[in-house]
Amino acid sequence: MKQFDQGKKYLFLQALDVFESQDKWDEAYDSCRQALCRKDEGGLPSYLGADWRVWKTFIAAASKKPNPQVAFEEVQSILQTFISTKAKVAQMYKRNIALALLETSFRIPKALLMSSADSDQLTPRLTQICLFLDQNFDRLSAFDDLKGFVTELSFEETKYFVEEMIPKLAGDSETLKGILLKVLELKFRYLLTTCPHTLSEVPSVADGQHQALPYRCRFCSNPASSPCEECLKRIISSAVATHQKISAEPKHVKAIPDLDKDPRLDLSMLIGLCLLKLSGLQQRASNLSQPPLQDISPSCLLQAVLVLDTQLRETPDDTGLRLLLVQLYILLGCASYAYQLWAPLDVKRTIQDALSPLFFDRISTLSPGLFQGSRPLLDPLRSYYTATLKDRCPIRVWDAFSSGSYTSIIDMAEYDSRLRRSCTLVMTVVEERQATRALGGKLSLDVDDDPLVAKITDDTELVNATDYGSFANLESKHSPPIQDLIRLGPAPSSARSHLALLTARLLDVVTYKPPKDYKPSKQQEVAAKEHAYNVEMLARIHHSSTTILHNKNTAGHLTSAEYSLYTATVLLSGLLSASLALPRSSSEPLPASITTSVSALKTTLATLRTELLSGPPAGSGQTDTFASLTNMHTLSAVRDAALATRHSVAFLLAWHEREVARDRSGASGCHKDVLAEMKALDGIASKALADVKGRIKLLKERLGEGGWLDRLLGWTFGTEEQEQADEIARAVAAVSGGRSGAEEWAGRVLESWIDNVKGWSNVKTEQ
Repeated sequence: MKQFDQGKKYLFLQALDVFESQDKWDEAYDSCRQALCRKDEGGLPSYLGADWRVWKTFIAAASKKPNPQVAFEEVQSILQTFISTKAKVAQMYKRNIALALLETSFRIPKALLMSSADSDQLTPRLTQICLFLDQNFDRLSAFDDLKGFVTELSFEETKYFVEEMIPKLAGDSETLKGILLKVLELKFRYLLTTCPHTLSEVPSVADGQHQALPYRCRFCSNPASSPCEECLKRIISSAVATHQKISAEPKHVKAIPDLDKDPRLDLSMLIGLCLLKLSGLQQRASNLSQPPLQDISPSCLLQAVLVLDTQLRETPDDTGLRLLLVQLYILLGCASYAYQLWAPLDVKRTIQDALSPLFFDRISTLSPGLFQGSRPLLDPLRSYYTATLKDRCPIRVWDAFSSGSYTSIIDMAEYDSRLRRSCTLVMTVVEERQATRALGGKLSLDVDDDPLVAKITDDTELVNATDYGSFANLESKHSPPIQDLIRLGPAPSSARSHLALLTARLLDVVTYKPPKDYKPSKQQEVAAKEHAYNVEMLARIHHSSTTILHNKNTAGHLTSAEYSLYTATVLLSGLLSASLALPRSSSEPLPASITTSVSALKTTLATLRTELLSGPPAGSGQTDTFASLTNMHTLSAVRDAALATRHSVAFLLAWHEREVARDRSGASGCHKDVLAEMKALDGIASKALADVKGRIKLLKERLGEGGWLDRLLGWTFGTEEQEQADEIARAVAAVSGGRSGAEEWAGRVLESWIDNVKGWSNVKTEQ
């Protein structure tokens, strides 16, 4: 505690982390007690250790003591000393004390709790929540502070809280306090739709009838799935009404600049999140490997995007809303418009590693046309990594030594190590190379020679540093966060990054062509060494990719299209290495390794083609055009797998021809049965590429037709008669300016689709 008394808390907080990780609760309790019992020069409690982190550990440690009742009596005594002086301290410390009181009410033994007149409803812990809410309802952090506590309440407590206590605290619903508390009430209602205790299971068969839905909502009493759709619809209606109430009252609008946050932003976010859940994205979160918008209701999804986009026009500086829309537009296939929203964020320096995957991950598979600008799309990322990683030892470490900031050196070294093993780093290289190949550009280096990834081996454990902290977090721990719902596929991972690098290596091998002026004097010796290198490299690629792909967890890190593509990498590398090593003169049947690989590769290509050509599921409400525009990722995988196959066939045939020309005896070259199989594979791959060209041509023709604005608005709202009959569609129209107000938005979506298809028209589908 010596350094703590000098005002340095770093080691103290580190010690608390160690005590918690090792379950040394007595030591944690004593350390916190000593810190919180310190006095300042005036004899008053010192607030140096009165962080929420310290209070929370202190209370947790008290609950772990052999005699928690005595420990909590001491906790309450120390708390009282701070409460008696809190009027004189900063708001931050007042909040910490209030949270400590709240935490204590949830962890304290029942014997120390005061009895309540109605123990099932206004319990002591619910009373503390209400007191905290009454004091902090206008604070930006109010919901986040209470969120965890509210999810711990029983259903009876939560029902009483949202239906009785919050309206009672609000008083007059027309006042600003009433409106802010109404917004918080709706946020808590949304939170509770993600809590399992608000649903009760029902028998699958009742009165001889099969029950379509597995639950009954305890709030609205309707049959429900998880979450309850009826509750989500009620939240939307109430949020829209509150949104309109704020906008219609000049005094409320005038008061907004003085608030921590525009309450209409929270309301729009609630409306958007509810619509996303109603669209079916909640179910997709359990299987991110399936095609992006399979089984999704397009109307609810488009309505959600419209509401959020409308709000962004009003609050353009809200980073969380902007990032949410970036992800949603990527999901919709509007990559160019997503980039327009991304660019103003001006992501620079260290946060590039954490935020860049939110836009750039898989972007070359969605919109290769974005890479056609005058400045390389990923140049900021490459420049950042090149400058930061050029020295083995970060310059910041020497700066820390010079300034005497020794405690930060370990963190700096760890950060530098993680940066060199970052999935974002690999993503930068992979996306650049994929886009360059797609557009017919020339790669100056093999992937193994790229300085950014040259030191990454197959055994390197890569780390995903993507930061989702800016996204709204209104879900309970029982429900996937919003970023899991709206991602195109699984997040960056070590497995996917390695498979992407291995695929790049395979393409480097099979597409290599020596310079035209390269004429070695000892051609046979060079050819033998090149052959040995190719066999070894292909075998290594096959071994590494097989090991990764067959890991039981890998499939969960890939989309279904990626899984098929990387399966093709495994099969092609194995097929080529085996074919190159097989004597031409062998009279034995082809080895099982070759025949099995050929058969599996045919199946893989057929699977990809089926996924590309299959229309939207019946009853989803999607048209073929919408399904195609929002699934360019699969189109890219079909193209990549087919071209990799054709390049591999060409590579093997070229080697065979060189060997035949070199050795006229007929003993060298490729086995005739292998040649036949490879030519058959080439034909299948050609058909797949024809499918890709046909899909691009069809989309270009359809987007060139007239009436698209009306069609897109129809997908969003339905017909005018359907809109009038649909309460949710009417509510969305009310906050987005109706059909006339949505036309500009529809125009931007349409323009982005047209740009994307135009970019795909420049993608090479030939060798």
